[in-house]
Amino acid sequence: MSDQPFWKLQLIIISVAVVGAFAKYSNEILSGKEFSIERLVATFFLSVFSGYLFGTFALGMELSPQYAIIFTGVGSFMGQQSIDFLFTKFTK
Repeated sequence: MSDQPFWKLQLIIISVAVVGAFAKYSNEILSGKEFSIERLVATFFLSVFSGYLFGTFALGMELSPQYAIIFTGVGSFMGQQSIDFLFTKFTK
C-alpha cells in the first residue's frame, strides 16, 4: 500500500466522487436539462456513495491508491447512470 495515512486516501476518494457528481450534473444542466432539486440530491448522494464504496473496496483489496481513484471514478459514474435510468423510467 502507500505511505499516505488511510484517512488521506479516504478524503481523496470522497473528493473525487464529489467532483465527478458535480461535473456530471453541471454538464446536464448546461446541455439543456431542466434543474431539479430532487435529481440533484439523488445524483450527489448515490454518486458519492457508490464512488466511495468502489474506492474503499479497492483499498481493501490492497490495490495502489491510483487504482483506488480509478475505481472511485468508475463507481461514481455507475451511480450517476443508475440515477439517470431511474429518473427516466419513473418520470415519463
